[in-house]
Amino acid sequence: MKSILTSLTICAIMMFAGAQESFAQQKGADKSKQEKEVKGKLQKEKNTADEDESDTDDSKRGKVKIKNKIGKQDSTQNQGKAYGKTKDGMTGREFGKARSEEARNRNLARKEALKKEIQKSENSIKETEEKIALAKEKVKAKVESGELSSETAAKKEAVIQTAEKKLQELKEKVKSKAEMLDKEE
Repeated sequence: MKSILTSLTICAIMMFAGAQESFAQQKGADKSKQEKEVKGKLQKEKNTADEDESDTDDSKRGKVKIKNKIGKQDSTQNQGKAYGKTKDGMTGREFGKARSEEARNRNLARKEALKKEIQKSENSIKETEEKIALAKEKVKAKVESGELSSETAAKKEAVIQTAEKKLQELKEKVKSKAEMLDKEE
């Protein structure tokens, strides 16, 4: 009985392992097929591009379009940024230092632009608050003097309230930008 159970378990393990191996081989075959298809398509397009170039010697546009098609497909395969491919005679260390310096300068310039934008927004907020306060005073004075009816005064108050809401939203945006800038520094 034990020998039958052990032989059955061994057979089950072998079947499972065989299925795993064939499945793994299947994946590799699929990848190689896909690679061959892509290479075949590129080769066909290059051949048709060569034929088209010979047909359209007079047409510069045709050549450019054909070359662009080939270039676009080649660039989709290379998905890296290829920094450092052309270092203009610099060593790797020099190139890395120059690149990091450029990145620092870009970051500083972005921060300075953000600071200017925040300052400009804060100034416009102050001006708008003053205008709203003046508008409220004018409406109140005209209602007291009797120049405005209560209906028109209510309409103007509604307009002022919407302006205050928009101003509050702007304040929140500026506050979030300022917090973001503080976190980065």
